Amino acid sequence: MGTISGPVRVTHPFHPLRGKKIAAVYRRNNWGEDRVMYLERSRKRPRSIPATWTDIVPEDEFRRISQGRATFRASDLIELSAMIERLAPSLQRRPMAYRKDNFAV
Repeated sequence: MGTISGPVRVTHPFHPLRGKKIAAVYRRNNWGEDRVMYLERSRKRPRSIPATWTDIVPEDEFRRISQGRATFRASDLIELSAMIERLAPSLQRRPMAYRKDNFAV
């Protein structure tokens, strides 16, 4: 965290600046997330981007090894399954209009 010297490349596949270098000013924890702050060239105003969307953070080992063949990590799917199990009882108590068995398949 702190001041950054030199440009960083945007690596997120869907970001409009993907592949371009941005003149990063500093890196900090902003909104509970590690972010890179930079100046938007056209409007000369400060902007930020998640650090994980740039090359300042090393590439995730799982994604590197899977080479795009796996969208989700097993640990993420296990966490999602646990979350669904925790929420399932509250879904059963909802009115019939909102229950999934009330919709045609």
